[in-house]
Amino acid sequence: MRILLGIVYIVAILMGSPTAAWGETVTVLDHFSIRKDTTKWSAVDKAEIDLEGKALQIRYPQYAPGEPARWPRATREVSGTDFTQFNGLCIDLENPTAHSQFLQLGFLDGNDSQGQLGYWFGPGERRTLTVRFDESHPSGHVDWSDVQTLDLMRTQPARPMTWNLYRIEFFTDNPDKTFAGQLNELYKKTADALKQAKASKLISEAFENRATQTMQRWGQALRQPRGLAGQMEKCETELSAIHGHVRTLVLARQLASPLVAWTVPLGTAFRPSEALLQYERPAEEISVYAASGQYEESLVRLTNLTENVQDLRLRFRSADTVILPSLSIRRNQSVKAEDKSIIGDVLVPLDEVGAVSVAPFQTVELWLRVDAKNHLLASDRYCSDLEIVDLRRGAESAMKLPVSITIRNFDLASVPQQFKVQAWAELFAGRSFVVRGNEQAALKNLLDYGINVLNLEPDQMPWPKLTPAGDLAAPIDYRLHDQTLTFLRQKGSPLILIFMNLDDNNPANWGLRSGLAAGSPQWERGLQTWLTDWTQHLRSQGLTTRDYALYLTDEPGPEELDRYRTVGRIIRAIDPSIQIYINAGEIYDDPKLNDALMEVTDIWQPDETVGFAADPDLLSTLKNYPGKQLWVYACRTAMRSRQCNAHDYYRLMAWRAMRDGLSGIGYWSYCAAASENEDLWDGTREPASGAVLVYPTEHGVLSSVRWELIRQSVDDTKYVQLLRQAAGQTTSDALRSRIEALCSARLVEIIVNRDDPSIIVQWRIDAGQAIEDSLSEKK
Repeated sequence: MRILLGIVYIVAILMGSPTAAWGETVTVLDHFSIRKDTTKWSAVDKAEIDLEGKALQIRYPQYAPGEPARWPRATREVSGTDFTQFNGLCIDLENPTAHSQFLQLGFLDGNDSQGQLGYWFGPGERRTLTVRFDESHPSGHVDWSDVQTLDLMRTQPARPMTWNLYRIEFFTDNPDKTFAGQLNELYKKTADALKQAKASKLISEAFENRATQTMQRWGQALRQPRGLAGQMEKCETELSAIHGHVRTLVLARQLASPLVAWTVPLGTAFRPSEALLQYERPAEEISVYAASGQYEESLVRLTNLTENVQDLRLRFRSADTVILPSLSIRRNQSVKAEDKSIIGDVLVPLDEVGAVSVAPFQTVELWLRVDAKNHLLASDRYCSDLEIVDLRRGAESAMKLPVSITIRNFDLASVPQQFKVQAWAELFAGRSFVVRGNEQAALKNLLDYGINVLNLEPDQMPWPKLTPAGDLAAPIDYRLHDQTLTFLRQKGSPLILIFMNLDDNNPANWGLRSGLAAGSPQWERGLQTWLTDWTQHLRSQGLTTRDYALYLTDEPGPEELDRYRTVGRIIRAIDPSIQIYINAGEIYDDPKLNDALMEVTDIWQPDETVGFAADPDLLSTLKNYPGKQLWVYACRTAMRSRQCNAHDYYRLMAWRAMRDGLSGIGYWSYCAAASENEDLWDGTREPASGAVLVYPTEHGVLSSVRWELIRQSVDDTKYVQLLRQAAGQTTSDALRSRIEALCSARLVEIIVNRDDPSIIVQWRIDAGQAIEDSLSEKK
């Protein structure tokens, strides 16, 4: 997806004063736009920059249809700025025009990672935008500590725009929460831990010398932080490693054990060098609650408290042989992220022996799975043990961790999935080595994980051969198209989004394929002739108009909406029941044009951040048109980075959709990688495919933490679906109150506390119990 936007909270601050609203102290670094400084401001791709009084006026041009797509922008070099000393920046900006305008504020960091935040301004509106560096944004992570340039970008394609920029300032309102402040706090905690360990004679002389040298180096850097931005990741990693090492030594003495097992909620980020800093207490028992027809996991971390490698054998033991076949273990293996951090993401099944090696003072994370989907398990409570044996020390080293498994009395697989979950899965893209040769396995995995909306790409389209008058020059060859449809509809009859790609800026579009001038009478006649033949063929193949939707163009901007309406009108004339899909983030300013637009729209799915978050009125406007399906999607790269919250991004989108009354979500999944040479395990090399959710290997495709979180969210929607059914059927006021809380206040609580996955874990347990209680009430 070409528009990667985000949301920021808009905070009004006083202009022309060093003091902002709510008592914030603003450090004025530079009045950027008092003069036009050509060495610092530059215009890219036809944008024009002029000094108009006390404002920098930025003009963005109109592009003619068919002209190559560009991103006009005004760029300000800020590589000399030490972002680590600030909490955020303020931008005084004005829309001097008579119509609404949408602008992207972009940030390019030292890793060439481009992040964007999106803003709507009404006609003549001027306000100050406050962008805090410590806020999470759905658009994904920007490494603020190492930002090189600021970009004021026009979304592409769009109408001409003009902006007045009056001032950009950096501010510090909480020195402890700046990047430098947080590193100083980490340094202090690490130094205190090291000092106590020395006093207690916990550490070896060799480690003490290494740690002391590291602390001295970073202590000097933190006292003179200029230029620290590019080293922040290394600083955090090295300080956390020392702190974690000391903590293992403390635990080794406290527990008198070479190994400690502990648990964290599903969705907790796993960063090996920092894992033990999340430790609270040893695990006494692992509890797993699952419905029939469902996969469910519990996370266990094992920390080696010795200075020797531990080669472990892990296996489940149980007197109840029924439960054992459903139990499996995967190890969360780390990858290199785009921001150069190391983070757990690849879920690798253990071998037949169940072997795991744990380096000295290191932690491994294990995903324990109960498969109640492919194994018939009666509703009951089952007991097992996770046996852990150090192969170097023999059987006497064995420790057992009790595992309690509760299978609910309802079957999730039998619940018709009402919620739409779309995966932009390029199963047939010629450039995608991610699925090449594994198409069948990929499709099975998609359907198994609740994906019920699939794409048919332009390469599988039945393109016609037309005469100059717009008639069919030869019968259409439907063979490849029909094979693809048969393949996609093997099981479950997912909705097929047929991507027609009618964008004039795309060289593979229909207009160029047909050889007819876009918008001409011949073009319209050819389109109608082709669509009539094609939709009749679909009917002959057993597809109703409920089985597919026509996806005309990708993320149409304002002028492309006119083309979309034209094509939509032709489709409606052929068959008004054919569904038409759009993933635009913008609508018209004119209500009459919006009425015409919605007349040819059945499914609307904007990007989460360019759509509903960027324009607070978009959702309410769309809801004024009854009978439309409203979905949302997010397709961000670099989602494996240290600062990204995978729990919020991948699991909670479905929850935000349910809160807002939407009926579908979407992500990239088995999408094409950037090139044949890309190493998906190393995001620092070609990070463009950071949104690919699987890892191809010679032994097959491996799942990721992110992919599992999406699967969990699909099950969440089914739990909510069952709860709402139960609320309408129960005769118990107490049970109804519990269910209403689960579907309202507690649902919102999960969204608000997006950094705390433990809340959703408890919600799932309570929701399952409420559903069981409602079923018991019927009996």
